[in-house]
Amino acid sequence: MGGDLFVAEQGLIGATLLGNGGSTFFDVQLGYSTCDSNCHAPQRQDAFAFAFSVRPPLFNAGTPVGTTLALQPQSGIPINGQMASAFPTGTPIFLTFGDGEFSDFSATAYSKDLGHTYPETALVTYGANSTAIIDFRTAAGAHIRVGLSNVRGSSGGC
Repeated sequence: MGGDLFVAEQGLIGATLLGNGGSTFFDVQLGYSTCDSNCHAPQRQDAFAFAFSVRPPLFNAGTPVGTTLALQPQSGIPINGQMASAFPTGTPIFLTFGDGEFSDFSATAYSKDLGHTYPETALVTYGANSTAIIDFRTAAGAHIRVGLSNVRGSSGGC
């Protein structure tokens, strides 16, 4: 369960809603670190932002299955002190899932202070060509699945 995710190559991250499991209410968000272990910010755990297409969340129950987004960092928010229009290689990322009531929620591995403890129970399966599938399983038995591209499971020395 859980799983560390990092940007594989400098560029955008692809995100596709692969399945909503029949769930009628949920949201999925993709967050990323704006300050890695080399950063000198006094509270690195608070240094994160969310990537989305038009507005958060990334995906919700109204998003059609098969929707694919090309994600870039939020403009005006530096990553490791540098303004970036693409994610730098090795940027830590994480996905969170919630049902809106915080009665059913989970996340991939992360080390950020999100204001709520998300259990790291999302199943992450790493694939070929810098891809991963994230499976959020709800208490009601639904499986919300998200596919990512340009990701890997280790930072590769970054």
